[in-house]
Amino acid sequence: MNNITLLLSYYNNPDLLMKQVYCWRDYLSTVKVIIVDDGSDFLPIPNELLKKAKGIVDIKLYRIKEDIPNNTIGARNLGFKVAPDDWVLCTDMDHLVPAETMEKLTTCKLNDKCHYIFERLDQTRVMKIHPHLDTFLVQRKAFWQADGYDERLRQFYFNGPWYQFRRRLNRVAKKRIAEDMFIIFIKSLYNSSKDKNQTTFKGRLGGQLKHLQFNWSKVELNQLV
Repeated sequence: MNNITLLLSYYNNPDLLMKQVYCWRDYLSTVKVIIVDDGSDFLPIPNELLKKAKGIVDIKLYRIKEDIPNNTIGARNLGFKVAPDDWVLCTDMDHLVPAETMEKLTTCKLNDKCHYIFERLDQTRVMKIHPHLDTFLVQRKAFWQADGYDERLRQFYFNGPWYQFRRRLNRVAKKRIAEDMFIIFIKSLYNSSKDKNQTTFKGRLGGQLKHLQFNWSKVELNQLV
């Protein structure tokens, strides 16, 4: 059986978190969930909701202590830092991993020399949507062998650290589409964007990549009031 950790970054979107929790109710008990709160205004993220979630899956909560624009990549780096040494399914809060997909992932044969992306359906489960390249399943060690996301490029939201990381990851673990599995894309009632910069990054930065350029802490769920 494969051990799967679901990694999500959270930023001011409690409606999506609620949908995530409802989705987790049908997960196998072996599934772990890591949520990284990326400096939300709503502090802490909904307490009662997370307390309910703790009774469903093994959930861990971490919080970045400052609100940094375009820092989803930093939240992901933190998630992979604290994740177990096994398979991590990294996605966004507006993507649900159905129980049937999660069950297949725990029981199918996975190649640790690959990373997996997924077909998507809309929330009616009728319309197919192209795969989301930044939703992927990968071994934690492969993520760091690919050097994670370079936080020096966070201001180039769409085509800087995301694109460069995917190129590095593909050298370490080849991309595959997970067969007969899908992710569901849902719409949020709240716009959680942080004024994303669409400026094109051109060129290449030399020197060492930067990770975890912020203060963070683990939040114990039994400390939430």
